[in-house]
Amino acid sequence: MEELQQLKADIHYGLAAATNETNDAEGCLYHTKILLDLRLCIFEATGTLDLRLAVAHNEVGIAWVMNGQHQNGVTAFKRSIEVFKLLPEAVLAIDTNPRTNLAFTYWVMGDLEDAGRTFEDLLRDRETRFGTVLGNANHKTADLMYRVAQHCLRRGECNQARSLLNKALKVWRMKESIFVPEIARAHFLMAKILSRHGNYAEANSALQQAAARRKEIGRAHWKEDSDLVEHDFDELLTFYDR
Repeated sequence: MEELQQLKADIHYGLAAATNETNDAEGCLYHTKILLDLRLCIFEATGTLDLRLAVAHNEVGIAWVMNGQHQNGVTAFKRSIEVFKLLPEAVLAIDTNPRTNLAFTYWVMGDLEDAGRTFEDLLRDRETRFGTVLGNANHKTADLMYRVAQHCLRRGECNQARSLLNKALKVWRMKESIFVPEIARAHFLMAKILSRHGNYAEANSALQQAAARRKEIGRAHWKEDSDLVEHDFDELLTFYDR
């Protein structure tokens, strides 16, 4: 019976990962809730906390936040952190994933103090253990480039903003079918950058590309292209990629 539950849990874990990466919020929550239920049943039967239970709490937390249930997400991430710390193999920063997700959730909720504290504590632990960074071709680096491009635009540094955004787009286009929300949002920001720079024809072209890519996303609500705002693109991304 335990082997069957382990197999079913692994299947739902894989399906949850697939729905997460394709921004299918409802599907992700469906599979992660089953995953967690199965992992809890295994724990009750064996009395043993293991890595897979810690991961399951983290995964269901992600799914809750993807569906806008932020407080449920916070609770799940905190439980995941607790389980990670109780594992026999626990080492510094083994709980990186739930701590990162917890910090992002605080940020999405507007709790900037807790978000900053959680990020800083985790960063110190990771620097102590690893002392390394992601490469320039990682999609997380592209996410950061997007945010810095936004900041550059606010400062009026349009050329720098455009350069960073082009670099981010190059990364996302390596797996274009997966990162349609990111690409659509980037084109929308590019339209703002070009407009600020006085390149109105190019800005209009970028806006049309943003709107067209957005329409490829099934869960995107209908809206006139001229009425689109940044939030219409942000809401299509998984919370930790925003």
